[in-house]
Amino acid sequence: MEQLVLAGQRNDQMPAGVCQVYELGALDRPPVLSDRQRVIGELMATGAKDAAIARQLGISLRTVRAEISAMVVALGATSRFQAGCLLVRRFG
Repeated sequence: MEQLVLAGQRNDQMPAGVCQVYELGALDRPPVLSDRQRVIGELMATGAKDAAIARQLGISLRTVRAEISAMVVALGATSRFQAGCLLVRRFG
């Protein structure tokens, strides 16, 4: 049986909370995203880069990054990567 290795330690189980961030139901309430955030999220889920998203939507790169930061908070994630995982699950 393969074991998870964290910080040089071997552990038979995932640490508490690791799987929770990948579940859309991890928040006490469903995430509330604006229409623009939903579109950006769909594009992120396809692997689009920030600059490509900005060009496609006709908005600045700074605006895209601000919307992504707001989505991280709204999704209850602690990083852009975790938010991306949630978005892929939601938008495929």
